[in-house]
Amino acid sequence: MAPQAGRAAQCTPVPGVDTFLDSAKTYFVVGDLHGTAEIPAMVADIACAAAVKFHKVVLALEFPVTNAEALSNFSRHPESPAAALPFFAADPGGMADGRSSVAMARMLEHVRTLAGPDIAVSFVPFQPVPASSDPGLYEKAMAVGIIAAHQAHPDAKILIFVGRTHARKAPTDRNGALLPMAATLPARETVSLDVSPTGGSAWNCRGTSLTLTDVKCGPNPLGEAADIPPAGITMISGAAYDGTLSVGKPFSASPPVAPPASSQSVIGRQGG
Repeated sequence: MAPQAGRAAQCTPVPGVDTFLDSAKTYFVVGDLHGTAEIPAMVADIACAAAVKFHKVVLALEFPVTNAEALSNFSRHPESPAAALPFFAADPGGMADGRSSVAMARMLEHVRTLAGPDIAVSFVPFQPVPASSDPGLYEKAMAVGIIAAHQAHPDAKILIFVGRTHARKAPTDRNGALLPMAATLPARETVSLDVSPTGGSAWNCRGTSLTLTDVKCGPNPLGEAADIPPAGITMISGAAYDGTLSVGKPFSASPPVAPPASSQSVIGRQGG
C-alpha cells in the first residue's frame, strides 16, 4: 500500500472527484470545450485520482484511431515527447479545434507518469477513420471504439475525454433520434460530466462561410460568466449529464503544439 499512498500524495486534489469516480461504473466521461489550458490539466488530475483508486485506467481520447500504435509506443517510452505524436503535427488533419494543443500534450505526459508497479495506464484513441457523414453513425462508431477498449482492458476503468456535445447522455435533436456518443454507452455503467462555462478564451477556429474561406484560428473569446462555480465536480440529477466540472476561473486559450498549415486543416469533422 505504500506506493499507492505515495501516488495519492502526488495527485492535485479535485473537489468532488470521489463522487464522480463511482466504483460501480465503468465509463467516466468528461466533456471538453477544446482549446483551453485548464480543462486538460484538470482531466490529468482526475486521471491521477482514478489511477490511485482503481489501479488500472484507460484514458480514451477523441483522436483518430490511426494513432493507436503511436499512443501505445508513447505510453511505454517516458523519454518520448508528446509533441512528436502524429496528431500534434503541423497540419493535424481536421484537429485545429484545440485537441492538438500544448495543454493536451502536457496532459498526456502527466498521465503517462502515473504508471508504476501497482498502476497500469493506457491510452486509446476512438475517433473513427474515415469519419461517417451521418452524425448518428459517427457517434455510434465512437462508442463502439470505447467499448472495444474496455473489452481489451476488462479490468480497467475507462476515462473518456471528449467534446461536450459527444458527452451528452440525452438526444441532441428535438425528436430524440440523434444520440450522442455517451448516450449509446451502457447506461448503468456510464457517468458523464459537462464543463461549466466560466468565460475567458479558448484556442479554436471560427468562420462564418460554408466554404471556410474566412476561417481564423487563434484565441477566441468565450464571453463572461456572471457566476463562476468553485473548482471541482458537482453531481446533479439531469437527463443530459450526471454532473458538472468547473475549473473555478476564466479559461485561458492553449495554442496548438504546431500551428495548422492553413485554414483548410479545419475541414472535416471536429470535436463537439
